[in-house]
Order: sequence, then C-alpha cells, then structure tokens
Amino acid sequence: MNFKSIFFFFVFSCFSQLVFAQRIITGKLLDIHTKEPVEGVSVIIYKGTSSMVSNARGYFQLTVFDNDSLLITHQNYKLALIAVPNVDVFSVFIEKLKSYPEYLEGEPVLYSYLWQNLKYPTGAQFKGKEELLLVQVIVDSAGAVSSCKLLNVTDKNFEKATLSVFQHIPGKWSASHQSSIFIFPVLFKIGPQESAIEIPNIDLPVGKMMDRVIVYGNY
Repeated sequence: MNFKSIFFFFVFSCFSQLVFAQRIITGKLLDIHTKEPVEGVSVIIYKGTSSMVSNARGYFQLTVFDNDSLLITHQNYKLALIAVPNVDVFSVFIEKLKSYPEYLEGEPVLYSYLWQNLKYPTGAQFKGKEELLLVQVIVDSAGAVSSCKLLNVTDKNFEKATLSVFQHIPGKWSASHQSSIFIFPVLFKIGPQESAIEIPNIDLPVGKMMDRVIVYGNY
C-alpha cells in the first residue's frame, strides 16, 4: 500500500467514525410510580438547539452523538440530566414535583422580559465565544426574588450580563409556605447553526426547570 492509499484510508476511517458516532435514539418517558407514559415532556440536547416533546404514548426521538447529554423537563416533574444511553431504544422514569408557585403576570410576560433584556456580551460575541448557563433563582415565600446565582462557573462577562437581568425580574410569584428554586437554562449562541457547546458538569439542585432561553449573537 503506497503513501497516497494510506492517507485516503486514514481520512476515510476518521470520516466513518464521525458519521457513525451520530445515531437516532428512541426514548419513552414513564411516571416512576404509576409506570404510565408522560406526554409533553421536553427533551433537550445541550450541544445545539435540538429538542423534542414526548407524544401521548411518552415517546420521543432525537438524532444525537454518543457524548451528548439530555435535559428532561416537565412543569410537573423533577428535572433529569442524563448521558445518552449506549442503546438506541430505552425508557426513562421521572418523578412528580411538589407544586411550585406561579409567576402572577404569566410566563409569556416573564420570558418576554428575559428575551428583551438578555444581551450577548460584546467581547464574547466578538471572539465567537458561546456559553450555556444554568441560572438558579430563589423565590421567597412572599413571591419575590431573594437571590440569583450561576450553577456553573463561566466567563465573568456572561455572569455580569445574566445575573443583573434575573435579579430585576419585575412582578412576583404567588405566595407559598417556603422558598422555591427555579432553574433557567440560558444559551448564548453565535447564529442559528449547530455547534458543540460544553455541557455543565454539575449536580443540579431540586427545583423547577424552566424553559430554555436562547440569546443569539452575530459573528
């Protein structure tokens, strides 16, 4: 085998590995106690913007890479962050949440505020830097935001741009007997194209996972 043949064989082998690393998975979401399928569960891939919602039979299907992780969220169930299993068909059992206070002005108003006020840090945007943040918001028993913090260590520019917005969320949540934790995923992306973004390697607190907010930048 000459040098040219070896080179093309090497390139083909690398390309084949990249292609076959991507696969289609089919999952089924089930209530851990009743074993019944759960409809309307969001399953999000953190390496890009891909997501799927489970159907009436609890099924979802996504195209993933082997090193992807899945964030599984539903307003009435505990969040789960899992690595993609090494099988193509599998089941995931999820557990119901306690009841959480509601944002009194309605979540569309809340997300409209976030979309209008979260801005891509200029320096990070210029460098083409992308980031996935998990923002913890603690709401006290009176329904007011008592504290905010990032659950994953990140660039200080992203931290400053993000926390100031969440600390000044207008309005209140409904009153409750104790403080409640809400977790907001905020994805800063350069344009709509798919790209690999590092997954936060953290232990998530018990709280309600909110819908993801995507802040697009231009490069």
